[in-house]
Amino acid sequence: MNSRLNQQLMMAIAFYPDVLALVASMLQQHAAALGLMTPGLPEQLAVPNGVDVTANGVPLYYVAVKRRNEQFRSQMAFGKAIQEAIDATCYANCVPPLVLLRVEQLLGGYIGLTLTIGGW
Repeated sequence: MNSRLNQQLMMAIAFYPDVLALVASMLQQHAAALGLMTPGLPEQLAVPNGVDVTANGVPLYYVAVKRRNEQFRSQMAFGKAIQEAIDATCYANCVPPLVLLRVEQLLGGYIGLTLTIGGW
């Protein structure tokens, strides 16, 4: 990894706690509507190696959330509902928006969210 990407990775790692805090805040307000569990602490959402940077320098953040039930029949509708909740939380907190790139089913009743920092 060249020094530019390594520097971008270090910057992305520094933002990971903020990303976790925003997702935890979003879940405190929207978890019931999304069929997800609310974590006690933002760190409960963290995953090992939860930060990456693509070859073109885009930061990726990985979060694991416990699912309470399946309220959405469509994966696309579920992703859209999560993105709307994230947008509302970011806007309310006057922070740069997070963009949901992917939703994955994980073992043990968890879902994995892949996020990046976007723009309005």
